[in-house]
Amino acid sequence: MTEPWNTERFLRWQKSEEALHELVGGFPLKLPKGVTRRQDRMVVDLIGWLSSALRGTPFSPFTRRFGMETRPGQIRRPAVGVDGGAGNHPEALVASAPIAVFEFLCDPLHDFDRLRKIADYKRAPFLRHIVFLCEDRPLAFHGSRLAGAGWDDERVEGMDASIPLAALGISLPLRALYEAALA
Repeated sequence: MTEPWNTERFLRWQKSEEALHELVGGFPLKLPKGVTRRQDRMVVDLIGWLSSALRGTPFSPFTRRFGMETRPGQIRRPAVGVDGGAGNHPEALVASAPIAVFEFLCDPLHDFDRLRKIADYKRAPFLRHIVFLCEDRPLAFHGSRLAGAGWDDERVEGMDASIPLAALGISLPLRALYEAALA
């Protein structure tokens, strides 16, 4: 049986790979290829909105190319994340203090895999917001951990609804993500 990989080995290996992988249970797990046009549009709009809303703060958004360590030896790649680590080296491959992660629910064959990430995300010590966005309608599932160790979960629905991202000091309007994607 092959020995489990550590984070350093995985990150060195990933640099030479074209396909993105996560490190799960000590072994590389290839991420599914491709996204829909709608999801791509939503990722672009989310990154743009977050970049503007977080300008002047210590927070910065990142894409799936940048990973996060959810626990020692476990690297996940959210569709979009927000890092609060001011000391990230320009060549870093993982977020130093991820505050928020965003995933998209679109393909029933892959959604189960994405939903399995919730337990990993909830273990990440810096993480305060986990947001799963439905691709085909303005609906989000938001988990937040602001005070204490427990997570509060809420369903946010409708074009006029917003996701309160208190740890970032902002509230994300669903209209910013869905208006162009659903047009």
